Amino acid sequence: KKDNQKFKIETNKSNFFCENLYICAGATQSAYLLRKHKLSRFAGRNIKFHLNLKIGAFFKSKIFANNSTIFSIDVDHYKKRGFTFNAANFQKEYFFSSFPNLDNKKIIFYNNNLDNCGIYVTQIKVEGQANLFHNSFIDNPIITYKLREKDVTLISNSIKYLSEILF
Repeated sequence: KKDNQKFKIETNKSNFFCENLYICAGATQSAYLLRKHKLSRFAGRNIKFHLNLKIGAFFKSKIFANNSTIFSIDVDHYKKRGFTFNAANFQKEYFFSSFPNLDNKKIIFYNNNLDNCGIYVTQIKVEGQANLFHNSFIDNPIITYKLREKDVTLISNSIKYLSEILF
């Protein structure tokens, strides 16, 4: 805010004024709210982010992932290389919503063998940036990502090393 400037926020229900405005909705949603309500033209530009890749694994033996809880320890042996791994919370609904491209045959197979399945996440610290756009015709933020060549290598390596750890 500028000196002695008060924020005026208009909604379809009421108006209110404040001296300080704090928005704590995460990097993308905070920027989206600021842009949507015309409080900032610059919010959401050049956002630094980490990339999470969710990987489903099928094991020959039963691992009973649905009896476990969310991860408690990251596998951070590769942190200096730019990525970490962890097991994700496993629930049937979460598993199937994570892989919407499965055909009916695979859905039936995995549903009958859920005790052999697990979900893992690799978190990658990328150098690329994201930009958020607000379009008045769509009531959701549009986010574009620009990855660098090094980021693509990190993604590939993280999948390779996670696969080697799991199998």
